[in-house]
Amino acid sequence: MGSQLEFYLFGGCSIEVPTSEELDKISQYLPLLKAFDTSLKSRAKKTWDFGTAFEQLVEKDTMAWKSLGVDRSSRFVQPSGSIKSALAIHLFNPTFFVADSQSTVTDDRTNPTIWLLYECGLSSDHCFMFDEICRRERTDDCLFFYTNELRRPHREFIQKVRENMSAIVEICFGEEVFKEINKTARLDLAILMATQLAGLQHQINIKPKFFESHFVRGKYPRLSIKQDLERQDYLREALDAFRAAFPKRFKDFELRQSRRKEEKDLFEGLKDIPSKSVVPMHTHPNGPVSEREQIFRLNERNIELSSIIASFDKVIKDIDPFHNGESDDYVESEIFDFGDIPRPLRLWLQSQNGLKVHGVPVTNRETLESAFSLLDKGRVSHLDQFSTEYLARMVGIMYIRKITRTESGFKQCKGCQRPVLDDAFPFFVAELPNCYLIEVVRSSQKGGNGCGQNGCKGKPGLVPANHGEQDHTRMETRAIAQTKRRKANWKAPLCRTGKDLDGYAETVRVRCKGSGQGSKKIECGRERDYDTPEWTLHSPARLVQPRLKCDCDGRAKDHYFEPVDKRIDVISLANLRKIHQGFLNADCDLADYPKLPTIIFDLELNGNPKQKSRTYRERFEYLKKAKVALAGFD
Repeated sequence: MGSQLEFYLFGGCSIEVPTSEELDKISQYLPLLKAFDTSLKSRAKKTWDFGTAFEQLVEKDTMAWKSLGVDRSSRFVQPSGSIKSALAIHLFNPTFFVADSQSTVTDDRTNPTIWLLYECGLSSDHCFMFDEICRRERTDDCLFFYTNELRRPHREFIQKVRENMSAIVEICFGEEVFKEINKTARLDLAILMATQLAGLQHQINIKPKFFESHFVRGKYPRLSIKQDLERQDYLREALDAFRAAFPKRFKDFELRQSRRKEEKDLFEGLKDIPSKSVVPMHTHPNGPVSEREQIFRLNERNIELSSIIASFDKVIKDIDPFHNGESDDYVESEIFDFGDIPRPLRLWLQSQNGLKVHGVPVTNRETLESAFSLLDKGRVSHLDQFSTEYLARMVGIMYIRKITRTESGFKQCKGCQRPVLDDAFPFFVAELPNCYLIEVVRSSQKGGNGCGQNGCKGKPGLVPANHGEQDHTRMETRAIAQTKRRKANWKAPLCRTGKDLDGYAETVRVRCKGSGQGSKKIECGRERDYDTPEWTLHSPARLVQPRLKCDCDGRAKDHYFEPVDKRIDVISLANLRKIHQGFLNADCDLADYPKLPTIIFDLELNGNPKQKSRTYRERFEYLKKAKVALAGFD
């Protein structure tokens, strides 16, 4: 660097030679640096006693909590090592998970962070080790509950510690450091540089390339059952204090914790595909697919689903090494811009065909919220309270749950007519090559809350976007596992209401056919609205001829009514009962099997009756196969 300027370098470290422009800038500050160096040598040093300062911290912290109406136990943690050490390790609250919750030292090898430092080669034998909070507390509780008034005594103490310690180099560790754990070579180099700058490279035995070659995520000592129970007792004690001191904020904390638990539980459920996965009943133009071919397709589909699950699991673990079931520390992400969420997670979401709408992937916060609402069926409101990273994680989890449980090209809501998420794994009925199984939105809320999009109500079906051309039927759990009350209605497996059938009236104008026969027949012709019409399953659907009250014969008795509109086809109750009885004679209770109208009514694909009719026993066999294949449909 030339003889004009002298720079002090430590530990044999070097820096690049500055350019002439950089040297000019540095030269402007040299007089100030030299004056500062001279003043340090002549400045009278104030005496500072570590023990007294720590006692003052305890006293101020206790007073701060008492001002909030809480008397907290004195679980304070003192720094470890010598304050005269040339190397300091500054930690952010690594002190909660320890074998002895009564311990008062920072350097405790039963803590995962401290154990990791030991494995790397760092300890309080040669380093001054201190914690930002100096209290045995969970990290997320410190970040969430501690106000400026509570943090002030700790900040003042740590500031005095840093002013009076002899360390030349200060290494700062914390969760953010470990989130960068993939930059292993950079972390190893930083630790090596720190020990050299402190002049301790010959005293501290740093393990070469520790993070690059030896570090194993999740490998650290585990607490015994007794130790963990003690830790949980103290956790409950701490939470009681937070609840008393910050009642309103604690409700928000509980909401976050419930979301955390939900995410953990859902994530744990993605480890494998259900063993009774649905057989994809696709068909081939040349005829029905054989059982062997169906098994082959099932295996191929499961391989693809397994790949999706594994890729999502890797993305989550890579971006968050602390996303595990053993820690109850959890700090919710503050990321609200879609472009700021981890790139692997963003790319994974955009690569999934089933998270696209008409082939367009998620590109911003708005489309992410839309995907979340559609997957959650609108059950959660106030999405603005959630971080974008949380929504992204939950969209991934709910999407995998959806495709592994087989919910169903492009779809739209039958209720609000708006497009919904594309179906990456469509299902078709083996006996009906063009018959697509649609999803019907279920809801515990009375009346239903729609497909998940704003303003949508009811329990609509998610039908093909071109449902005028694509034939479809619905398959619901309630169509297979019937309640006793529903079983009592023998017509239920054969009929639907107008609300369930696209293009069919919910109210029909009907006319009384009168009473009696022959010379005793009484003509009536009285008209009324029939508000509960029942339509047969098959297309075109037929109106089940109603029997309604009419006093045309002088008595209020049930009479047959017919539709005023002559274009409406009718099926008599007697003919419908004949079909129902035919299945009963074949030992088939239609209430226990899928609603497949083409099989039940023995029709061709065009809706016409089969030229060579099948027996009820043969039709029953088809229904049994369909039920077995769809056993995992939920």
